[in-house]
Amino acid sequence: MTADRIRTEVHCSAANARTLRDALKSERADGRPLHSVDDAEGEESEAEAA
Repeated sequence: MTADRIRTEVHCSAANARTLRDALKSERADGRPLHSVDDAEGEESEAEAA
């Protein structure tokens, strides 16, 4: 997974793509299970907080 590929697919800046890539990598490294976006309903995400 590369930041450039994320930037292309998500249509965001390079900086945001790197931030997203790093967040996804850290979640995988922590062994957190995958979850659907619907599971986070009602919780404020980092993107919404910014």
